[in-house]
Amino acid sequence: MAVHLNWSLPTKSSLDFLHRTFQEAPAPPRLLSVRSQKLSSGSGDPFLSNASGFGPRKSANLDRPEASIGSSGSSSSSVIDFLTLCHSLKTTKRKGWINNGIKGPESIADHMYRMALMALIAGDLHGVNRERLDLFEQFYTVDDIHESEIGTEIYHKEMHSHLISLQSTPLPNMKRCIKIAIVHDIAEAIVGDITPSDGIPKKEKSRLERAALKEMCEVLGGGIRADEIKELWEEYENNSSLEANLVKDFDKVELILQALEYEMEHGKVLDEFFHSTAGKFQTEIGKSWAAEITSRRNSWLGNRPN
Repeated sequence: MAVHLNWSLPTKSSLDFLHRTFQEAPAPPRLLSVRSQKLSSGSGDPFLSNASGFGPRKSANLDRPEASIGSSGSSSSSVIDFLTLCHSLKTTKRKGWINNGIKGPESIADHMYRMALMALIAGDLHGVNRERLDLFEQFYTVDDIHESEIGTEIYHKEMHSHLISLQSTPLPNMKRCIKIAIVHDIAEAIVGDITPSDGIPKKEKSRLERAALKEMCEVLGGGIRADEIKELWEEYENNSSLEANLVKDFDKVELILQALEYEMEHGKVLDEFFHSTAGKFQTEIGKSWAAEITSRRNSWLGNRPN
């Protein structure tokens, strides 16, 4: 059946039902252990819990107005110091391109920015969580069934079934994906872009970056936002959530897309970047986007003059 969006405001009875459903419905089984988090304590608002993976997770307070930089203990001076430290992300060029003779290559910040854009636009694709406002569109649309046509009781039963289905399906939180994309390489502001060609073991690279991140958060003055940055970075580093899985894929997608663009711009063949990422995509979005880039590359290589 086709699904139509109902843009009218929900009725009071529907809102009451929605609230009861989230409070009374049994918690669904956890499909992935990495998604198991504690509910926000003392909250009667179903959207402040994370039983379904929708809404804030263990750092729910990070998205509240009172969790701003100003209230976290960071002074204006420490904030500007932190931002100045991050300036090197805009000026440090990605070493993989330098090693391949690309003139004027992208910076670390360039790379992270396009990854954040990927997370932003991926929210319009099927199978992702676009946050609570978009959930209302789903709650008040149930496969061509409308309350005015079939009656309140049947409508509510159908809605209940739909809500349980939503709760049982783990979906990545795209707002969190955007945040992870923005901070995943932030430690490179201090350690630089460490690549496999540098011969530094992965464990040592992680240690250096973790120490750099700790230093950066101290410059920021600690507090809620510094804790959030560390949490997001660790989540990505450990690949420990659906969001981290997806952003890891965005990292590789951005890499091969940039490689293709440099191939076409400079007339080079940059096979190593495609070989190093092949078969390593974890999500359907990542696989689909990578396949599209590979298809375009194959077409370009086929038409490229010898």
